[in-house]
Amino acid sequence: MSTRWQAEFLLKTYKDGSNPWVRRLVDTRSITMLPMSNAIGYDKIVREENHVDPNRDFPCVLCEAGCVASMACPDVASAWLALL
Repeated sequence: MSTRWQAEFLLKTYKDGSNPWVRRLVDTRSITMLPMSNAIGYDKIVREENHVDPNRDFPCVLCEAGCVASMACPDVASAWLALL
C-alpha cells in the first residue's frame, strides 16, 4: 500500500463521508505520512544505500560530522523531530 494511495483514500473517504470511522480518525488525530525512505535500495533490491542501512543511520539529532551517510536520514529525522 503506497503513501499516495493511503492519502487519496483518506481524503476521498473523508470528503464523501462514506465512512464515519475515517472521518473520526482524521478529525481526532495528526496524521504524518512519509514516502519510502530507501527508494534507491528499493529500486536496486538492496537494503543499503551508499553502504549504509538507512534504517540504522540514526540518530541524526545533534550528530557528529559524517553521521548522516544516507540520503533518507535527514528527511526521516526532520519529520520525527517535528512530531516531538
